Amino acid sequence: MNITIMKDTVKVTVNCTVTGEIYILVLPLEKWKKWKDGENIQIVFPCLAPHERELLISGITPAEWNQMFNA
Repeated sequence: MNITIMKDTVKVTVNCTVTGEIYILVLPLEKWKKWKDGENIQIVFPCLAPHERELLISGITPAEWNQMFNA
C-alpha cells in the first residue's frame, strides 16, 4: 500500500498480488485524519463500498481475500 498525502486529499494505491490490478482511492484529507484518529471507518467513509473500506484497513484486495478464504 502506498499513501500519498496531498494538499486536501490522500491518495491510496494498492497493487493486487493475484490479478495485478491497481486500486486507487482518493479521499478527503480531513476524513482520513478522522479515521486515523480512531473514528469508525463506516461512519467516516459511508460512501465507500465494504471492499474499499477493507482495502484501507488491511490492504487486502477482493481477489486476494477470495484466494485466501476460497470464497
